[in-house]
Amino acid sequence: MVGGHHGGAALAVRRRMRNVLLVAALVASASARVRAQAPPPAAPLSAPTAGAPPTHFEHRIQTGLVIGGALTLSVTWALTGLLTWYFSGLYCGLSESHRGVGCDNHAWMYVPIAGPWVELRASSSPNTAGAVSSGLLQAGGLVLLIAGLVGHRVQVWDRRVQLQPYFASGGGGVTLALRF
Repeated sequence: MVGGHHGGAALAVRRRMRNVLLVAALVASASARVRAQAPPPAAPLSAPTAGAPPTHFEHRIQTGLVIGGALTLSVTWALTGLLTWYFSGLYCGLSESHRGVGCDNHAWMYVPIAGPWVELRASSSPNTAGAVSSGLLQAGGLVLLIAGLVGHRVQVWDRRVQLQPYFASGGGGVTLALRF
């Protein structure tokens, strides 16, 4: 009876493998058809043609990058400062008899971005993992912030006719606005 039980398990495994392979083949076939039917890439933005609405270019910052970069930089800097302050007091001793015994000042950790890197070289007992991760996160936040502030140029069409939805407590509708 034991051999029959194992045979049924092997059959179930084979069926499951066959089903997995069938699904994988179907997904691969569908994705190949989608790639084959994909529209050609969009043409680059060009000057407006006759009869088209007038356009102009605007510089727009990327607010998502600005907010993400500012939060990453400031939270990492504040957390580094708080942890440095806490562990400096903890390891250096809070009483006068233990103050300064076996501890460094770690003042560089309070400087944003460059501080953790300088601390790696200046400290006699650096916290390598903490300083490197803090430095990388702060530098990454700064890169995001700068990239968001640099922004990008966007071609904007001057809209003379705008159709906008509106929502109210009693229902909603569409507003049509014309500019002359």
